[in-house]
Amino acid sequence: LARAADIYVNDAFGASHRAHASVSAIKEYLPAYAGLLLENEILNLNKALAPKKPLVAVMGGKKTSTKLFLLKKIIKSAGNILIGGGLANDFLAASGYEVGKSIVDAREVGLAKKIILGDKKNRKIILPLDVIVSAFGKISVKKSGEVNKNDLILDIGPATMKLYAGFIKKAKTIIWNGPLGVFENEHFRHGTLVIARVIASRSMGEA
Repeated sequence: LARAADIYVNDAFGASHRAHASVSAIKEYLPAYAGLLLENEILNLNKALAPKKPLVAVMGGKKTSTKLFLLKKIIKSAGNILIGGGLANDFLAASGYEVGKSIVDAREVGLAKKIILGDKKNRKIILPLDVIVSAFGKISVKKSGEVNKNDLILDIGPATMKLYAGFIKKAKTIIWNGPLGVFENEHFRHGTLVIARVIASRSMGEA
């Protein structure tokens, strides 16, 4: 890899934590620099250290354990934390909801339960009101409390999209980490796209 270049420029902020040959090891063989996009990501993230209030965080993706450090940091300064994606499965299960065949892990659910208990007084963590589920080849919208044992949760539902959009529209600082559904499948990317558009319009409104 190093023989193909004279210098190495990393412009992939989202991959910078990975110990891959093309991200980490190559720096041992070539002069290495941060790219302009990576620099811009860091400059914008630094703004979140002293955010304009209210700060709203949108947390998706998988596994509570991979988000634990960020959740603990952000819960102190956030007005609200909007939960989606695989992360929502852990938090819904930790809150006593049925999550059916959705991917959860006992350890992840345990971590989510600790976070919820710690947030019991402030109630900053907001969970989905409804979800998009798949069961026996059929896709449907269900309230979070109506999911059954055969359902697989794959996206946030329309009521949740509306609820989350309301929080985002009032935010002065927004931090977003991870998709809110199985984004790779066109049937379950709607929640992520809706929230992305609301965040984009909010950002343009502040420009």
